[in-house]
Amino acid sequence: MKNIFSLILLSICFINALFAQDFHSDMKKMSAVYNEKSFETKMKIEVKRNQSIMMTKNAHIKKNDDNYWYKIDEAEMLFNDKYSIMVSHIQQSIVISKMEKGENRYLPKSDSLLLNGMDSLMNKNTWVYQGTKNGKIHYRINNNESVIQQVDIYLSEYNYTIHQIHYDYNDELMGDDIKVSIVFSGTHINPPFDNGDFSEKQYIYQKDKTWKAKQSYQSYEVLEVE
Repeated sequence: MKNIFSLILLSICFINALFAQDFHSDMKKMSAVYNEKSFETKMKIEVKRNQSIMMTKNAHIKKNDDNYWYKIDEAEMLFNDKYSIMVSHIQQSIVISKMEKGENRYLPKSDSLLLNGMDSLMNKNTWVYQGTKNGKIHYRINNNESVIQQVDIYLSEYNYTIHQIHYDYNDELMGDDIKVSIVFSGTHINPPFDNGDFSEKQYIYQKDKTWKAKQSYQSYEVLEVE
């Protein structure tokens, strides 16, 4: 789960700094779309090893200012200005912790996410425009010395949102043919969120200074951590 969550966050950070016919101009456009504005998107992550599907994950992400909500298969994560909430539907647990003022737990800096084989790619301006088809702009970068030897990215020519990212790992370094694809769908910029979408009260409530699970999660264990 940690690796998949990091990959999802990496994809969001990746959006901010990858590509362009005019690299710096498009970087600013993507940053505005995914970092400064509210958005909602769904993602399907598929990992293949030697042509066989190893793993498939589905994710749903909502962002409104500094509030984030993620759902990755059977886990949910909520981060608002007061609390961070981790919900495991498999373990039937809810973990709550207070957010310190100015704390930013939900989105690590790009640098920390790019260290795992990505930094060598991000430091190169060798993204090659592959063409535009069906409203999708295609860019590619190759680097045979990196863990990720090829990345293909497809984005909308209308609003610069991401449609697909494909990672092709280095066979020699990995020992196998590893490919990861992330397909984005249902992407909306500045969508109308409900008032409770980023509230901890959708999961828990406080009684006698103790956190309790709401009725729909009454079988879940609630844990409060410092």
